[in-house]
Amino acid sequence: MKFLVLGPLEIIAAGGTVALPAAKHRTLLAALLVRANQVVTAEGLIDALWEGRPPASAAKTLQTYVSQLRRELEPGPPGDWRTLRTAEGGYRLHVDQDQLDASRFERLAGDGRRAPHRARPAPAAAWLREGLALWRRAAAG
Repeated sequence: MKFLVLGPLEIIAAGGTVALPAAKHRTLLAALLVRANQVVTAEGLIDALWEGRPPASAAKTLQTYVSQLRRELEPGPPGDWRTLRTAEGGYRLHVDQDQLDASRFERLAGDGRRAPHRARPAPAAAWLREGLALWRRAAAG
């Protein structure tokens, strides 16, 4: 599974693009991807979903959204969640480095910057071009 955020948010799985059912699900996923592999508190997710104006049912609704997102990301038996896990006080989305285009971009850009430019500029330029190619819209400068 690949998560694409360098342009419109997309999820690519073995069977093709995964369509999330609603804007709140996309917002939830984006909030988790921004802090991939870290615990994001339920309070922080509620704030992201309702922009500081949550309904009284926000905590329960968040649990419903997480459950629905899990079904989209990992269809299979309930309780066998590997990607989106409940953690102390919140949730953690496990994403390998190359599953998230933004992480891959950062790695390639870093490799390009660290390469010995004077002695061998071609590898540095190749890494930087590969990183820029991950953007599906023009990179903002």
